[in-house]
Amino acid sequence: MSERLFSLLLLILGIVTLFFGIQFDVKFPNEPVGPRPFPVIAGSILASMALVNFIKGSYHRPYQYTPALLYLILLVFLYYALFQLLGFMLSTTFVVYLIARLTGGNWMQSLLTGLLIAIIFYSLFHFLLGVPLPFGKIYSLGM
Repeated sequence: MSERLFSLLLLILGIVTLFFGIQFDVKFPNEPVGPRPFPVIAGSILASMALVNFIKGSYHRPYQYTPALLYLILLVFLYYALFQLLGFMLSTTFVVYLIARLTGGNWMQSLLTGLLIAIIFYSLFHFLLGVPLPFGKIYSLGM
């Protein structure tokens, strides 16, 4: 039953994201893609997958909650807290590194995974979608 409630919550979140994504007003109409499609696509995927999970359900045994799950949730909040201060590249690298270490990777694999994910997603958002990502307030402290 709790899985269906969680699916319902994700469905509502996806619909809200889709609703606000559709109403997103782009200030610069000369760009072909801009930032508008990302919340529309993300909301659509989230809502459709949550609807499938809500209808179909799952017949697996219940998930066993471990301390690692709590650490992963705390890392999401840490990422949120560090995002503006450190910027996209450093905060993404750091949090992905910690997640990879938490799931059993050694330090070199974890660091390379964090760097690659940060570079790939920065390139995707900055160059392909044209969405500027924060550089970080930490770089302006020295000036």
